[in-house]
Amino acid sequence: GNQLGGSGSDARNLVTIQQNPANSPVMRGYENQVSSAVEQGQVVRYSATPIYNGSELAPRGITINGSGSQGFTLDVTILNPLLNR
Repeated sequence: GNQLGGSGSDARNLVTIQQNPANSPVMRGYENQVSSAVEQGQVVRYSATPIYNGSELAPRGITINGSGSQGFTLDVTILNPLLNR
């Protein structure tokens, strides 16, 4: 996410996911948790991995993981409603 230092203009950092509700508020809420942990002094290892089905161009979802130096943990998958009907 942009708020975590990711580029909002580099195509290598972007995937197609439905804006509402998947990107905002769901994904943004988890990114806020990571940001909050960092603001509290934790070093957080964070990854966001898109989940593709075959040759589809948009992911079925995104799994995000995070672990902080003072106990913060995050392990969730956010489904892309466009492809999970």
